[in-house]
Amino acid sequence: MRFNYLNELADIVVNIDESKNITDGHIINFTDHGIRVIAEMKLLGLDIGALQEIFAGMQIMCGNRVVLSELIDMAHEEIARLLGTDAWRVYGCDEGGWFFEIDDACEKVAA
Repeated sequence: MRFNYLNELADIVVNIDESKNITDGHIINFTDHGIRVIAEMKLLGLDIGALQEIFAGMQIMCGNRVVLSELIDMAHEEIARLLGTDAWRVYGCDEGGWFFEIDDACEKVAA
């Protein structure tokens, strides 16, 4: 269950990150959905880490693309941290990205 929620949040962050010419309104819609998912997670007693603050920050700072970009990176890092060993299922493994292979396991590296 936790994986499904975090996978959905990762999808939201990727949509914001990869959308060209995304409007502030679209960012607010995406982050609203993310905040609802996070609220469901909280109600179920699942660990949300700093996701609530990160999504709220993305919503508040959507007009500042530099800060938004940093918050997007933070969101990916926090989601990967919360996923733990399941993170490769969302982000994959590669030497130039979020994860790399060590002894048949993927470990998070700083982007």
